[in-house]
Amino acid sequence: MMKNNSEQIINAPQSSMTKVDEAKECYYRCSFLEAIKIVDNNLEIESNIIIIQKLINLKSKALFELNRKEESLRTLQSSIEILSFNLNASYYYAKGSLSYMSGNLDDALKEFKSMLDKDNSTTNSFLALLSIANIKYSLGLKEDAKVFIRELDQLKADVSDEYRISFLLLKGNILSQDQKYFARAKEIFEEAFILAIEREWTFFSQRTLYYLAKLHIRMQQRGKALGILMVLDMFLKTTDWRFMVDLVNNEFKSIQFSSQQKMKLDEKLMNIIVGNLDQTVIELGKWPNLFLLFQSIFETTDYITKEKIASVIWKNQKYLPRTHDARIYDLMSRLKKKIKSTGVDTIFIESKDGAYKLKF
Repeated sequence: MMKNNSEQIINAPQSSMTKVDEAKECYYRCSFLEAIKIVDNNLEIESNIIIIQKLINLKSKALFELNRKEESLRTLQSSIEILSFNLNASYYYAKGSLSYMSGNLDDALKEFKSMLDKDNSTTNSFLALLSIANIKYSLGLKEDAKVFIRELDQLKADVSDEYRISFLLLKGNILSQDQKYFARAKEIFEEAFILAIEREWTFFSQRTLYYLAKLHIRMQQRGKALGILMVLDMFLKTTDWRFMVDLVNNEFKSIQFSSQQKMKLDEKLMNIIVGNLDQTVIELGKWPNLFLLFQSIFETTDYITKEKIASVIWKNQKYLPRTHDARIYDLMSRLKKKIKSTGVDTIFIESKDGAYKLKF
């Protein structure tokens, strides 16, 4: 079982590091559930405190990308508790990450500065500086962030690809805020994309597409942005990367673009199944008319009229607007509430001129 005492060995055996690398590869290939499975299988047999901390941090990050935020934060908190006997750089990084993910940027900044003071090795310094620069950027302190970017530029050749790509993405984002650096930002994003493709790290390659689309919007190149987003959307349909789906949908509302998750219907059980491996099941078996309403919209590529909906739900009845419209409005309201209650926030039912269309 997982232990928590100061007598544990600090130097990690190679076999243990292999498990961390295996989980990390799954994470960077957006196989988040597989990464979590590897972590859980190894936490029960691992005794090295550093390896335990690395595994828990990876699990927390994977949960976060699946939009399981509360579970992610609880997992990260357990990492902090394990490390509390030894206030090393990893402890401060975990505390800083928890504060950042919770939205407490000032506290996160403090922890990452403590991390930097605790260990001045190249890798630790780079990660701490990168984290601080990211917070400065998030706070809108562009010039402060640039100071750290210049320092990171001097260290990037000596760190691993995962940190180098993260740095390139942050640098590209900072430069993309200024019109005179648009071309340079695009070059940096392309450099990050190529490096990510070489490693087969879809986590970074698809995130780069997201940032490139944002850049093209700033450059008033809407067509190019939409083309990039269509490619990104096709990829997101093959994963359960719900955090990225939310980012896309929130960022690109202005150009009326929304990303979609994979969805299918189980007609026998009257369920709506959303996702790939990490599935959310919306059970409508107790409310067959709600399922028929959703099915009628789901199976129509364009807007579906209330008359057509009525013919699906009440097959043997003649459509009477004064009778059936009120029923449809009531069913639609109940259906939307049922979907919302499951936590699925990527299904939208649009109405136009008395007809309905599904966006998911």
